Amino acid sequence: MNRSATDLGDMPLEVLVGQLFVVQPDPALPAGGALSRAMDSYFGGFMVRRNNAATPEDLRDMTRLMRDHWRKLPPPIVATDEEGGLVSDLGHLTPAAPSAAALGEIDDPEVTRDVYESIGRKLRALGVNTAFAPVLDVNSEPRNPVIGTRAFGSDARKVAIHGVAAIEGLRKAGVATTAKHFPGHGATTTDSHQTLPRVDGDRSLLTERDLAPFAEAMEKAAPDLIMTAHVTYPGLGDKNRPATLSRVILRDLLRGEMGYKGLIITDAMEMKGIAVLPPDQAAVEALQAGVDLLLYAHDREMAIKAYQGVLDAVKKGSLPLDRVQESVERIVRLRESFKGKDWVGDDEAYDTLEFGEDQASFQAAMDALELEGNVGVLNQIAGAQGAKIIVLPREVGGRPLALDVVREQLVPAGFELLDVAPEPDDAEISRVRERAGGAGVVVVATASRGGMSEPVRKLVAAATGPDVVKVGVALLDPADVENLMGANCRIKTFGPAEPQLWAMCQKLLS
Repeated sequence: MNRSATDLGDMPLEVLVGQLFVVQPDPALPAGGALSRAMDSYFGGFMVRRNNAATPEDLRDMTRLMRDHWRKLPPPIVATDEEGGLVSDLGHLTPAAPSAAALGEIDDPEVTRDVYESIGRKLRALGVNTAFAPVLDVNSEPRNPVIGTRAFGSDARKVAIHGVAAIEGLRKAGVATTAKHFPGHGATTTDSHQTLPRVDGDRSLLTERDLAPFAEAMEKAAPDLIMTAHVTYPGLGDKNRPATLSRVILRDLLRGEMGYKGLIITDAMEMKGIAVLPPDQAAVEALQAGVDLLLYAHDREMAIKAYQGVLDAVKKGSLPLDRVQESVERIVRLRESFKGKDWVGDDEAYDTLEFGEDQASFQAAMDALELEGNVGVLNQIAGAQGAKIIVLPREVGGRPLALDVVREQLVPAGFELLDVAPEPDDAEISRVRERAGGAGVVVVATASRGGMSEPVRKLVAAATGPDVVKVGVALLDPADVENLMGANCRIKTFGPAEPQLWAMCQKLLS
């Protein structure tokens, strides 16, 4: 393997091992303090999350320090989860893009490319150089509780085409890309954040369905990183070990048969699918299997334990030093590419982050909307007699819904917004029933993942019972419309990001 410009031979072992880790800066400390502690632990990469910065200025200050003060090494990896739609770690600083499912619904690779270029420009404006995106999972299991609208669709060919376009868009913006979650999380019925899922199927099925988007992305776009899934795949030759710990899947299949040359990074090592093992053991086994980067997205103490375990394993010889050097050479080559990326100045950065500046995302959100039923009732909303109410969950996927976007659009038009819990209780359902009974227009929005719960079904029944103008909105799972048949018209937004909420409002006001 060719040596990078950084001489690894002069690097102390403690620093060398640290380059294998991507960790979250300490959210309890201000930017400078969090960075100092991370540097003192020799960590070579960072994942910035929602709780690391209250404002764009905070995050720019932190990432500027990361860029300008890094010993003799090239700039660190500064990454974040920014897929668009439901998964947006920085969505409180700048509007998230529409979901991958929305882009798959439009099915125009040029639109996908433009939207992901916009995502990349926003990340660059915040000082982030690596996106943990795009998702190349094929959403083949309707009951999947974790992928859903994060995927471009249920067809492997569509996912491949849009995955390549997304990588091209991010790269055009100057951001490193991550194809995930190899070899595919779309066919699971459980969530690897909570347990260890299993994907069944023989090698032929898995190759045609799950592996195909990754193979095409490697051939046509060469993602900088590929993220592993904490999922087992007996059909790929390893019956018991998740892909993250499987030499058969990572070294023999991904590196060997598929010829991948870039970096392999784990999904978060705190997830229950992998955290059943002690942190030091899981980290060492992942590196032995062929992983280059270990991601600790939440728990710094776990990262420190894993770091010490890897360091001890190298000293004892159970993890060969050349295995570590092989990965660090790949890591440093990527990081050297960040040297040529100019820092985005303040004026350009803040213009890029403005709500109304992302025309590609807002147009895509509008184009992706799908209407069913009696669409004509939308024209009756403006002139309807009686109150107009819209019922929305106050959070989706554990994160607050951008209700201000809805208020700004609909309250001036006479709407009253009723926000309820994701799993509404009897009191909230009764309140909605009472308000709907005296209304002239009722809009009710749901955000299920993998099937509508019984409390939400009761809420929908309460909202759609009266004989008034009724609109049902499936904010997340398009299949929710099957349980919104009591509404005259039904809208699928394919995700709850701000542009998609804005597009929903525009339809209601048309």
